[in-house]
Amino acid sequence: MGSAAGRVSAEMQVAHPEIPWKEIKGVRVILAHKYSDIELSVIWEAAVNELPDVLAKVELLIAPFENE
Repeated sequence: MGSAAGRVSAEMQVAHPEIPWKEIKGVRVILAHKYSDIELSVIWEAAVNELPDVLAKVELLIAPFENE
């Protein structure tokens, strides 16, 4: 998700501040490069409590393009 968020245009990110673009990209950096900084409880908490809401918002953005 972090890599994909990094490919979203700046215009799209500004147009959709309801999606935490910076935080999504930040998690990817930590998971990929800062192994010693990983706190599994924090990752689990985000996956369980925050990820479903973020995914629902992203799905709303991509829905109009699914049949193209």
